[in-house]
Amino acid sequence: MPVVYSLTDLTGRNRNENRRMVVATFEVKRRTFLISVLSVVASMPITTIVGFLFGVYALAVPVVFVVGGIWLWDSRQRKGLKLLNYQAIVDGRKASNGVLYAAGQPVPKPQLVMHQRQFIPLVDNERGTPVVLGSDNLSISRTGRGRKPNAEARFT
Repeated sequence: MPVVYSLTDLTGRNRNENRRMVVATFEVKRRTFLISVLSVVASMPITTIVGFLFGVYALAVPVVFVVGGIWLWDSRQRKGLKLLNYQAIVDGRKASNGVLYAAGQPVPKPQLVMHQRQFIPLVDNERGTPVVLGSDNLSISRTGRGRKPNAEARFT
């Protein structure tokens, strides 16, 4: 039999999720590298202004931007749907008008569905007595001396 490999991780929807690249002897995800570069570029105007005011301390501004960018666009929430942090923030802002959003899609209004327990009565062929499904005491002996089934079924 020939050896078969799954190519879904290489060609599927999340194919770029785990791709890594080496940058200055560091191995990073491609997405993290792009976010870092874009964050540094976005921080340049503010770094220039802060550089004129505080000198060398302005080098902390790109670091703050990179950390913030990675937190917003590369990390996920620890609970719930585990959305990206920026998506959760966008959904929270959209939800202010009374419509809930999850992953960018509006959540439909909940529908009330009533569920009732239903019992299907069966008849024991030997004794002719009704047996209730779901009852916790269905120990009917062959001689007919077992306990009678309960009228109410108890679920555990």
